[in-house]
Amino acid sequence: MTSPAAYIPLERDPVLSIPFRVHCAAGRMVILNTFGTPYRQQLLVVDTATQEILGRWRFEAPGGNRLFHLDAQLTPDGRRVVLVGGELLDDSGNAFAPDCVFTRIDVDSGEERRLSAGPLGFNYVSACPDGATALSIYNGNNGDQVQFYELRAVDLESMTVTVTRAMDAPVNNVLYRSAEGRALVSVGREVRSLSLDDFSLGERACPRFNHPYLLAQFTPDDPLIYAAYVASRVVVKAVDVAARSVAGEYNFSWPWTASTNVVPFGTEYLIFPPSSSAGAICLWNRHDGLITHKIALPGTQILSTPHPDGERLYLYDYTEQRLMLVDAASLQTPVPQEQGRGW
Repeated sequence: MTSPAAYIPLERDPVLSIPFRVHCAAGRMVILNTFGTPYRQQLLVVDTATQEILGRWRFEAPGGNRLFHLDAQLTPDGRRVVLVGGELLDDSGNAFAPDCVFTRIDVDSGEERRLSAGPLGFNYVSACPDGATALSIYNGNNGDQVQFYELRAVDLESMTVTVTRAMDAPVNNVLYRSAEGRALVSVGREVRSLSLDDFSLGERACPRFNHPYLLAQFTPDDPLIYAAYVASRVVVKAVDVAARSVAGEYNFSWPWTASTNVVPFGTEYLIFPPSSSAGAICLWNRHDGLITHKIALPGTQILSTPHPDGERLYLYDYTEQRLMLVDAASLQTPVPQEQGRGW
C-alpha cells in the first residue's frame, strides 16, 4: 500500500472507535464517530481538499443525558449537518427516551437546534436538494407488535415538521431528481416516485423486485439508476427511469453477509465494500456490467467512503483509530473478464 496522503484522527478508545456514518457534500465531509462502552459520539466536519477539521461536536441532551445518533448528513451546500437519534437515560446505553431527536448544526457558527421528530427506532435522515428541508424517516421498531413506517419533512429554518406521511413499507434510501421535481425512493420491494412538493408517493419506477434494494445514481439527471440487493447474495440492476424497466442485471459470484452502502466512485464505477465473503472492495463498471478491479485491504482496515474526486478512498484503520486518505489506483488489481458475465 502506498503511503496515505493524509490522516484524520478520531476519538481514541481502547474498546471501540469507528466512523459510524460518513457523508460528503460541497467539499466537506461529516464523520459521526462512535467510541467507548457505554458508547459516546462526536461529530467532525472536514475540508475534503485540505483534510482540515473545521469543527467537532459532542452531544448532550437538555437534561444532561447523552444523545446518540443513528444517521447524519450534510446539506448539499455543506453549510449544515442534520442528524437523527435519541436520548440515553442511563449510563448503560440500554434505556432511552421514546422520541427521535432531530438535530441541525450550522457548521460555520456551531449553532445547534433540536426538535422531536416522531418515534425512535430505525431512523435515518436525508437532506433535500433545496438545502432548506430534510426528511426524517422512521422504519418501524422491534418493540412494536404492529410495524409502521413514516416520513417527516422538517423545515430547517423554522425547525418544524411541515409534512408527515405514512409509508407502505420500510424506506431504504432516497435519490433526488430535482429537474423532474421528484425523488426516487426504495420502499420495501418497490422503487417509487416521491413528490418534492408535498412528499406524496407516486408511480413505480420499475417492475416490483423480489427483495428490498439499495439505490444509487451517478448524477441527478442520469437516465439510469442502479438498484443493488446485498444480503444473502449480490445482484445489481440498471433501471431505465423513463421506460420504467430493468435495462440490465448482474449477479455476483459470491453471497453477501450483510447489507451495506453501494455508492458511485468517479463516473464509471459503483463501489461494493468488502464483506467476509468478497474479501475486497469491488469496482463494478456500469457500462459493461463487469467487476473490472478489486482492492484487497488488510484485516485492520475498512472502506469508510470514496473521496469526491473519484480517485482516492478514505479507509478506516481499527488499530490506529483514524481515517487514512489513500490513492485508489495504486491498490487496484485487475479482474480477468471471464470471471464475470456482464450485461
